[in-house]
Amino acid sequence: MHGGTRTGRFKTNQANTKEGERNPTVRSIPQSQLTSECWLVQFSGLDRCDKCEFKNTNKCGGQSIRESGCNELGFKVPIGEPL
Repeated sequence: MHGGTRTGRFKTNQANTKEGERNPTVRSIPQSQLTSECWLVQFSGLDRCDKCEFKNTNKCGGQSIRESGCNELGFKVPIGEPL
């Protein structure tokens, strides 16, 4: 790609709407807005931390995002726009 901004489309699962039923969301996420921090949180938002086995450990890649609500570049999570 020459001179353009790369954008990916990612399908994320949000909370169940009814028992056993999922409400998937597709987001357009510009790669230039992503950092090396936790991608699950950047794609889906802070709710992803609720059941994460790495939360509050030294392996957590989203500690600063949880504190500020934004990634290192200052973009509010979840990043991108729903399609």
